[in-house]
Amino acid sequence: MHSLKRTWTYLWLIALPMLGGADYGLDASSEEQYNGSGSPMDSSDYRLLRLDITPSNATEDILPQSFWINEDSDWQNLDLDLQTSTIIEGNISGYTIYPYIDVAIPGEQVPVEAQVQIQLPNGINGAIVNSDVDGNFTLAVPKGSNYQMSITPLSPQNVPYSVLEDMRFESDPAPMDIDLGEGIPIYGRILDHDNARTATAQLIDTHTGIKGPQVDVADNGYFQLRAPQLRSDLTVRVQGTNNALLPTVDIPIRVEENDTDGFRLDIELGNLDVSTVFGRIVNLEQIAYADRSTIIFESIELADTEGKVRVETNNDLNGNFTVHLLDGLYKMTVIPPYSENSIVSPTSLDVIVDADHLGLGDIILPDLVTVTGSLLDTDGLPSIDTTIQFKDVNYANTIHSTQTDQTGRFSIKLPPVLMTTTILPNTATSAIQNFTTDLRGEVRQFDWTLQTGQPLSGVASYEGFAVPFALIEVFQGEQKLATGLTGQNGDFNFQIQVAE
Repeated sequence: MHSLKRTWTYLWLIALPMLGGADYGLDASSEEQYNGSGSPMDSSDYRLLRLDITPSNATEDILPQSFWINEDSDWQNLDLDLQTSTIIEGNISGYTIYPYIDVAIPGEQVPVEAQVQIQLPNGINGAIVNSDVDGNFTLAVPKGSNYQMSITPLSPQNVPYSVLEDMRFESDPAPMDIDLGEGIPIYGRILDHDNARTATAQLIDTHTGIKGPQVDVADNGYFQLRAPQLRSDLTVRVQGTNNALLPTVDIPIRVEENDTDGFRLDIELGNLDVSTVFGRIVNLEQIAYADRSTIIFESIELADTEGKVRVETNNDLNGNFTVHLLDGLYKMTVIPPYSENSIVSPTSLDVIVDADHLGLGDIILPDLVTVTGSLLDTDGLPSIDTTIQFKDVNYANTIHSTQTDQTGRFSIKLPPVLMTTTILPNTATSAIQNFTTDLRGEVRQFDWTLQTGQPLSGVASYEGFAVPFALIEVFQGEQKLATGLTGQNGDFNFQIQVAE
């Protein structure tokens, strides 16, 4: 329910973000990362593990850094050589101009206050800072390559954002003068826009997920955005603001080389008639739940409207709530506040909204359930003082934690929901274990045994000196496999369980 249109108004100058300075560059063909042995590792190699190192105050001049370990590395003799830092300074400017009328209105070159981020993708190397009103910024990152730099304008917003990939900061660079230029105008109109509902439009870089500024949609439904040069695959996001009931619509577009004059996108959202939905939150005893729960309605499928709707509200002291929704099928989620004294669980259900006024009646919060079990160590003996964490999967990601007693047993009250379970051994001879536990059924008694895993050891150093007492976290994808500190000599030793 949207249309794409390329319009010819007047010639737009093509200008890449201009970078002034030296000792940094963009050269994807020569980028290198380093593996745990200190040798170059091409960015296309399979990165099996990631080690994040956060130095302690004992080495406060060293910034946090990531290392990637492939399956061919010697996992028991890793040499993690941390890099020195480089200071990056610069100034940001851009050219403001009105993007879609038939007569060219002169613009001007202005300083840009922006959010500047330099980040190693999928790593912890990097920094983020806002430039001042004159466009000046300063930040520090570990020396290296493969960095991604993004600039998101804050004021003014009618200049393009910028995404620069495969950047090298391997020595102290000269100041960077960054000219965002004019960019390419992406503009259009929400055809069925109601000026009583406020909305914003935003560009998202499809490849990196980096977002441009959110720009207000005018009362007549028009919006105007600035796309950076050389970023062809983009998404235009339109969404309501200030609780305005407008669906969030993501529309992928592709900007071609001949679109220098602009790209028009007209959007028709569909039926925006609103239904009133109300109900009451209660516990199993049908007593109104007075604590302030978070109540979320997320559309699964809208009846006559493009996009998605997400509305969040709370119940009052009598458990009552009221929301306004578009017609469609929704997932309703109720998340009571968590505390050590909690006695109720979160819950969810599907709701069909197809009437002007829809009463849902009483929504019952289930009670917590008792989960018990025992844990044996690798020798088959009771594992004492071992931490077990349960994190709910589909709600607030709340972590519930307990420890085994002197007999290796544990007991804990938990919501009867799907959980991610993590066992954190208290010795270096066992590995962290991660698995899923479904508490929605009748089985809530468990017997587990710790595993040894695979050894992972080495030394963290900086310019030939040990890096003591640094935090090391080992990940495979998003899963944490180990955590601990380096010793006084920078040494570390873990047991990890690697998923095949």
